[in-house]
Amino acid sequence: MTVLKCPMFYVVLVTYIIYNYNFDVFMTTVPDFAIDRGTSVVDAVGLVPLFSITDTVGRLGLPVLADRGYLRRSTLVMFNYLLMGMCLFALPWATSYASILLVCLCEATFVGCGMTMYPALMAEYIGLDRLPISYGIVGTIAGPLFLLKPFLIGELRIKKVVLNGTSNDVKSCYSLATGTAVYSTFTLVYLTCLMTLLTYFRREDFKVSHLKKLCV
Repeated sequence: MTVLKCPMFYVVLVTYIIYNYNFDVFMTTVPDFAIDRGTSVVDAVGLVPLFSITDTVGRLGLPVLADRGYLRRSTLVMFNYLLMGMCLFALPWATSYASILLVCLCEATFVGCGMTMYPALMAEYIGLDRLPISYGIVGTIAGPLFLLKPFLIGELRIKKVVLNGTSNDVKSCYSLATGTAVYSTFTLVYLTCLMTLLTYFRREDFKVSHLKKLCV
């Protein structure tokens, strides 16, 4: 169970849970949000299949930045979550169908990227040999938590009363965006500290090995 001793495993685990909650709540409530903004039912329902267009671009296009070496995978994931949060923050200001569609397409790009980067990030930090047990542990922990999704989504969809001039659907966007943005910041700080420590220890190991060579 050396997987549990790896700090990065918990970062990936929490990221995976937050990502899936954001994705499911967004996909379930965005048609109702569009209808509340005056969009017809047909157009609102059509947002979901249109979501797959840029989702495919995000799955196939953005990970290439990490594969080509332009960005570290962890850096790409951090920016991906940050941009997801920014899209959700922008959604309450979308008043027309075109603006809602634009935000949804942008959100789909980063959702698609996040879906493909999760296993890649797990393999990079946990290791390919420990990947099966890592998936098993993540599924064991995340599975029961995902059973609570219907209760959360049900509250957001049923209670559409207006409180202080802001509907619950808009408030849900703010909540999702805040959670995503805050966790992106946390991930950035954590990875920065981790990379700094790794760089320091590598330098120390280099100094020790260099001194040993000099002594020999």
